[in-house]
Amino acid sequence: MFTDRGASAALGADEVAGGAARARRWLHVSGYALVGPHGDEVADAVRARAATAGLGLSVDPSSTSELARRGATAFLALTSGFDIVFPNRAEAMCLTGATDPVVAALVLARHYGTVVDTTGAGDAFAAGYLAAHLQGSDVDTCLTSGAGAAARAVGRLGAGPAGR
Repeated sequence: MFTDRGASAALGADEVAGGAARARRWLHVSGYALVGPHGDEVADAVRARAATAGLGLSVDPSSTSELARRGATAFLALTSGFDIVFPNRAEAMCLTGATDPVVAALVLARHYGTVVDTTGAGDAFAAGYLAAHLQGSDVDTCLTSGAGAAARAVGRLGAGPAGR
């Protein structure tokens, strides 16, 4: 798999703040939006929006190569105040330096509060998890919802909606 920050590399705080202004309950940020040249400004903008609007805030680290380039300590500092992190196993280990995934999860849970491993269908898992979380579901139900969304995403060909 080759990673590509695509349009996220060009995102600045103004573009992110414009999109974030429409959020009503939660902001989920791709790590790709945070590792570009405007990453600090983007993180500040989403944290400010979350704080003023009482929103939850989550992040998907997105790429071990980008984490290694930026540095785990810098990424953790950049996402200080975020509520949930959705790393895959490699990203969790990169962020913590741990060689045991359980230890990595415990370390990240102290920083974020909630850690969810999303290897495979990360975006779908995050969407399912957060949808249940926003309904007030417990962690087990959130995990089940995320797993169901991820299973549906990997169970068919293509990224577009069904019927396209």
